[in-house]
Amino acid sequence: MWYPSRNDASGTGGFVGGPVLAARLAGSGPAGPGRARPSKDAAVTWPVASLLGRLSESARPALLELGTAVTFRRGKQILRQGASGTHAYLLLAGCVKVTGNDGGREPLLAVRVGGDLVGEMAVLSGKTRSATVSTCAVTAVRVIPGAELRTFFLSYPDAALELACMISERLRWANERRVAFAALDARMRLIRALVAVAETYGRDTAEGRDLGVSLTQEEIASLAGVRLPTAEKILRALQSAGAVQLGYRKIVVTDLASLHAVDNH
Repeated sequence: MWYPSRNDASGTGGFVGGPVLAARLAGSGPAGPGRARPSKDAAVTWPVASLLGRLSESARPALLELGTAVTFRRGKQILRQGASGTHAYLLLAGCVKVTGNDGGREPLLAVRVGGDLVGEMAVLSGKTRSATVSTCAVTAVRVIPGAELRTFFLSYPDAALELACMISERLRWANERRVAFAALDARMRLIRALVAVAETYGRDTAEGRDLGVSLTQEEIASLAGVRLPTAEKILRALQSAGAVQLGYRKIVVTDLASLHAVDNH
């Protein structure tokens, strides 16, 4: 497994990121086993590996009270690589894509959903943004000034430890991804990306396991470090083998067990 966090998909069900607005944005399907942690309000659950899912019952509501509530439309760039970082964004519902800049290309680095925190690295380090973050669905957030966020972590050292653990997992994933680029062929990298996204964000449907996040084949190729024509060829072969179903901005894994078997071979 080499995806950054074990979240469920927003916009498709699996968690409710707030009693009213997030429920409307994120849906209300059941979360998978061990995937969501309920708060004291039974109507609110957060993905276990997200920051909100990690926090204690005392720290979580305190974090949710910080900053200002804002809702962004789909396709809105909320953070820009190289810009100064004065605020962090606590995602309540929706979905964002984290992209880099490589000679005019914008490789997809990660996906974040409700419960995740983005922009914290620049806020805490005082350096510029290391990546660009854009919404890929209607997204509800708390925009938190850096001073408020720092004060929160000083007041809740257990939350600061959970943040450190979350960042550590993201760094571990980045290291595993670099190793995969060097050690695995294109087919294996793409299969590993599909398995990771399906398990991290996916939801079960009548057809199989929907990835749960609206990603194009080009974005899946970018995430796996594979050229688009190669990715298209591999995906068509997987579809012919009955392992996936392809649609417009949609991939359903119809035989997750077989992809697991290839990944673990």
